[in-house]
Amino acid sequence: MTRFVERPRRLHALLDEPFALLRAHWKLALMIIVPGRLVMALPGAINQLLWNQVGDNPTLALGMLSGTMVVVALTYALAGWLVLVEYRLVRGLLDGETPSPWTCYRAGLDPGAFCIVALMAMCMGVGMACFVLPGVAIAAMLGLVVAAVMASRNGVVAGVKSALELALPLQGRWGVLGLGLTVAFGEWLLLASMSGMTGIPGMIYGGYASWESAASGSSPDAWGAMVPTWVVLVQNFGGAVLSAPVDFVSATSFTLLYHHARASRQGTDLALQVQARLTPKDA
Repeated sequence: MTRFVERPRRLHALLDEPFALLRAHWKLALMIIVPGRLVMALPGAINQLLWNQVGDNPTLALGMLSGTMVVVALTYALAGWLVLVEYRLVRGLLDGETPSPWTCYRAGLDPGAFCIVALMAMCMGVGMACFVLPGVAIAAMLGLVVAAVMASRNGVVAGVKSALELALPLQGRWGVLGLGLTVAFGEWLLLASMSGMTGIPGMIYGGYASWESAASGSSPDAWGAMVPTWVVLVQNFGGAVLSAPVDFVSATSFTLLYHHARASRQGTDLALQVQARLTPKDA
C-alpha cells in the first residue's frame, strides 16, 4: 500500500494505479468478480423470462408485478454484497496479498458493513432518481465509507466515522471530496453508456416487432409481447459483465483516495503534535 500512497494525490494517479492493478491481476479479478455479477443478474433475467409467459392474462400480470418488487430487492441486496466483495479484493491486492474467492465472498456477508452499504445505496438511488448530483455525491461518500470500513480494525462505526472526518469539506479538505465526486461521476457516465449499449439489441427487436405488427395491420399487444431469450441474456448478463472493469477501477480509486487522505491527515496531526511539544509553555 505504501508504494501507491506515496504518489501525488491527483486524478491521473488515482486512475493510473487501478489500471496497472487490473492489468497485473486481471485473471484473479475476473475469477472473483464475474461469478458474483452473473449471480446478481440472474434474478432480473429470470423475472424477464417469466414475463414472456404472462401473455394476455391480466391476473398473471398483477402477480408478476408483485414478484418484480421481490426481484428488485434481491438484486439490490446482491449488488450491495458485490460492492463489499470487490472492495475486499482491491484491499488485498493493494496490500500485496492474493485473496481467495471465498475470502472476498465472506467479506461481503459482514452484516454491519452490508447494512451501511444498503442504506447508502437506497439514498443514492433516490438521489439519482430525483437529480443526478445528489446521487453522485452519495456515491462518492459510499466509496470512501466502504474503503474506510474495509481498512478499519475497530469495527464499522469507526470506519464510517473515519471516512466522514476525511471527506467532509471541513478545514480546507475540498480536494478529497472533489476527487471522489469526479470518480463517482465518471463511473456513472460509463455505466450509463454501457447500459445503453446492452440495450441496443432490445431496441432493435422492439422496432422490428412494431414494424412487423404495423405491416400486418394488427395493433401491438402490450401483454402478449415476448422478448426473445437471447435479448434477455444480452441485456442482463452482458451488462453485468461489461460493467465489472468499471466497478473494479472505481473501487481501487476510492480505496487509494481514502488512504491518501488518511496519510495526509495523519501527517498533519503529527506535525501539529511535534510543534506543540517544541513550543515552550508560557510561564
